[in-house]
Amino acid sequence: MTLSLKKIALFSLSLVMPAFSIAQVKFRKNYEHTFREAETQQRPVFVSVDFSTVPNAPALINIYAPNQKVAQYYNSNFINYRVEHRSGDGIKFRKNHDLTIFPSFLFLKPDGSLILKSSGVPRNSDFFMKLATEAEQRYKNSTGLADYDVRYKNNENIDRQFLKDYIALRERSGIFSNAKLIERYVDFLSISELNSYDEILFIHQAGPIAFGRAYNLAGTNRKIVDSIFTHAPLQDRIDINNRIITNTQTEAIAAKDKNMAYALSNFVRNTWMNNYKEGDKSATQNLLVFYKATTDTSAYYSQAGYHYDQYYMSISVDSIKRAKELNQRKLDSLNATVEKLKRDGKANQMFSVTSIGTSSEGNILNVAHMLNNAAWDFYTLGTRNPLLLNKALLWSRRSIEIDPNATYFDTLAHIFYRLGWYDEALLNQRKAISMAEKEKKLSKDQINGFRKEAAKMKTKTL
Repeated sequence: MTLSLKKIALFSLSLVMPAFSIAQVKFRKNYEHTFREAETQQRPVFVSVDFSTVPNAPALINIYAPNQKVAQYYNSNFINYRVEHRSGDGIKFRKNHDLTIFPSFLFLKPDGSLILKSSGVPRNSDFFMKLATEAEQRYKNSTGLADYDVRYKNNENIDRQFLKDYIALRERSGIFSNAKLIERYVDFLSISELNSYDEILFIHQAGPIAFGRAYNLAGTNRKIVDSIFTHAPLQDRIDINNRIITNTQTEAIAAKDKNMAYALSNFVRNTWMNNYKEGDKSATQNLLVFYKATTDTSAYYSQAGYHYDQYYMSISVDSIKRAKELNQRKLDSLNATVEKLKRDGKANQMFSVTSIGTSSEGNILNVAHMLNNAAWDFYTLGTRNPLLLNKALLWSRRSIEIDPNATYFDTLAHIFYRLGWYDEALLNQRKAISMAEKEKKLSKDQINGFRKEAAKMKTKTL
């Protein structure tokens, strides 16, 4: 069965290339040869993991930094390799280095271990040069991320400055799972230092476990905490909360700690301030993630039934369709702007950035997605309770009513099969196959998976 949970979403703006100068960073074309050459020459590797909507598009570094100084520095100090994020090698880099935003830029030792990474479109003309000089110095001084990882693992001279530098470097590289590091860091702080705005901000930015030791120590000076969550830029406050939530959820699941999960639920609820409805919705959603991950099916079924009925089935199909129409008008307006820039010869003002992440539960446009996922969860968690399966059936049908697509019909077919309605199951599975072939959004392997499921449904061997 090909998973109908589509939790990876790609969001992109068009990439249109301006003319660029002859000064270019030269990229190797073969993964193995790149690292073999790096090993022979003992030079670090620069990897540009690109997202491109234009065939044979030039590398972003040659678009945003098309000058002799940058090209010469990269060609002299690094072995350069470029890869598209959906290619085989691109997928390897994504998995090995937890890449979720594209383009991403990696600096690696010849053995492939990480020195430094950065994601997103360059924000100024010096971006690539600053990144390269830092990576080169870290390679020479053995102060790259892999070096810090080894020192921490071996517990070699771990002091306050090391932990601060290590956390800061991880954050700069887009690595925010720093809850355990910040727990060790606060051990080096004096009472008076807990009255420092910068220290309290640093602790929060590291994403401490909600109501854990570091979090509670940072909260002893409420005046500073209130100041951070009142005056810091909105995105910074959102980032802090998201890191705390993610790190706490990860730890709670790993330890199967219900008390920690309940504490996180309260934390999430409080982040919504006076918006009690959204607070309760998000708090319960986090509990459901915990129950599912720890296979606490009894708690999951109990909470999920009310949650999805209350917050998703209660939204009318008409209101969702209106929201989709409004969103489409905004997309049309954006596309019109893009075309005008092309006509006016201002294509160099455009860029490409792609991020991978989970859909937002609070977005009305994702109601169908959330209901389909909930129905599929009931199926995959193995329930044979007719009451639960019929509830999942209602969710699945609503998701199709909102947004009929192949994966949603696949979900519906499996629920029908579990209920013993074999003809309906086969009918909807065939509909999923037909729709997938017409949509051409799924891979051949996914469509073949649908066919295999249909064959099992026909012989009642699923």
